[in-house]
Amino acid sequence: TRKVYLAKSSGTIIFKNCNDMLTVRVFPKETPFDALKNMLGLGKK
Repeated sequence: TRKVYLAKSSGTIIFKNCNDMLTVRVFPKETPFDALKNMLGLGKK
């Protein structure tokens, strides 16, 4: 299972999958959900 952690103070989303951790920067104008859609290729370019 994939767990998603949100660090509101730093403006970053941390995706934790098994033992791997990926930190993704979130743009100020984007919501965490929009950033996730952009990673999946579902968001606007």
